[in-house]
Parts: sequence; C-alpha cells; structure tokens
Amino acid sequence: MNELAVICDSPADAACLRGQLEGIFKIRSISSDRIAEAEPPGQYTIVGINLSDLDRVRDLKLWLRHKPKDAKLVFITERASRLEAARANAIGATALVYRPIEAKALLAKLHGDFRSLADAPAEFRAEVSPGIAAALTSLQDVFAAACVGARSIRRPSTRPATPSSARSRRRAWRPGSRSSASITA
Repeated sequence: MNELAVICDSPADAACLRGQLEGIFKIRSISSDRIAEAEPPGQYTIVGINLSDLDRVRDLKLWLRHKPKDAKLVFITERASRLEAARANAIGATALVYRPIEAKALLAKLHGDFRSLADAPAEFRAEVSPGIAAALTSLQDVFAAACVGARSIRRPSTRPATPSSARSRRRAWRPGSRSSASITA
C-alpha cells in the first residue's frame, strides 16, 4: 500500500482526508508545526496549510527538497483564492484540490483518471477513425519521402561569396562596360 503524507492545519481537513483515503493509502499525518523534523516526503503528499504563514512555507519548502523526483504534491486551497493557487504552484504543487475535498477529484490528481484509462480501447482501431488513419498514413509517407530525399539532395556550397567576386558581377552589368557591349552585340 502506498504511503500518503498529509500536512494540514485544519483538523477537519485531516479527518476528511483520513476518512476518504484510509483504505487506499497508508496515511502518515504530519503536524504543520513539525514539518522540519518529519521524515522525508514520499511519493504522495497532500498539503493543506495556511500559505500566508511564511515560516511554515519556508519549513515546507526545505522539507520538500528531499521529495522524490516524480512525487505527487497536491495542495488544498480555496477555489476563489488565486493567491493561494499561485503560492502553491510556486512551492511546487503538481495539482490543486479545492475545499470541500472530494475523494474522486483527489484520487484523479494522485493517480490519474482511471476511468478514462479503463474505458479506452487497448489499441488503435482504424475503422473507428478513418480520418486519423488517413492522416497517419500521409504522415508516414511524408517522413519516408523525407528520408529518401535527404540522401539524394545535393547540398549547396557553403562557401561565402568574396567581395571581389561580387564587385566583378556588378561591373559586368554597368552600361558602357565591355561585358555589356558584348551582350548587346
């Protein structure tokens, strides 16, 4: 069973999370006053603290430095508070959940949307989407042509034109010059 670290200021939020997720995760409650002394974060963490308290935010940021690279960090915020959302994202939130906390929304943030994965077919079926199949075939043809063409295209010279050669070309087209007389004759 995966471990879920829960850091909440509100006992109501902590009780709500424990009641909704207790059979799904092994829940480790961490007091928001003792973040600095807590064990390092695991794969899953939910944070519901006052983000205006800069001392707690500082302690939280220091504690989160030890989280795994691909860890999920979900913050509980008020839906109407853009400031809380901005602060949570600045700290490193991977997702936000709004109060009142809904278990389905929280699980979707932690594990992804299982329902859409379960409903999706295991492999692509061309008969269902003929437009996509045609686009895929066309794209494969374009890449195949590009690969074949890349071998046979002669690349232009990368040697820059010298100033003297540019001057001689300009002289060739001046009226009254020898080259213009030979062109008209």
